[in-house]
Amino acid sequence: MHAESKHELLLWLAPAELAGIEALAASGGRPSTVFVSATMLAGDFRAIPDAVRDLTLITYPTRVPGEGEYAKSVATAWMNYKKIPVGNMAIASKSYLVTRLLSRILIDMGGSLYRDFFLDIFDDGKDETNTSVLYPKLSFGPGQRYASKGCYVITLTKGDNVKVVRQSDWVLY
Repeated sequence: MHAESKHELLLWLAPAELAGIEALAASGGRPSTVFVSATMLAGDFRAIPDAVRDLTLITYPTRVPGEGEYAKSVATAWMNYKKIPVGNMAIASKSYLVTRLLSRILIDMGGSLYRDFFLDIFDDGKDETNTSVLYPKLSFGPGQRYASKGCYVITLTKGDNVKVVRQSDWVLY
């Protein structure tokens, strides 16, 4: 990277829209860092060419591959016990999470089935770190409408066999 270049570039674009991004590496005024979204890339990390991987940081809102095996084993064991076939682990794990949350909330509500009471119990719920296979840090609180409020910052290895390399702890935004 050029030491004199101090500006960053934020590209929240789909893979097709990143065509030509390698020209950044060759430009004289190239940015010191390029940020892209893993969600927007939809898993297509090949959209980031080797030429710009050294200056590209990716926001990654789910567990990094290879992490979260305990949560996955708990969810899989529960689905096997309930004889629920797992065709798509991402969908199955979200269903598992919702089932766990709703069952806990409805038990806590008892017979008081009122919307505001439901939301109060949900808002005051415990953090669900190991309940979610996809999301490493779920937290709930009054007035919060998103349970997952952060991401990891990752980079990619060079070459055809792309690997995700975590560069940060969980970052809240």
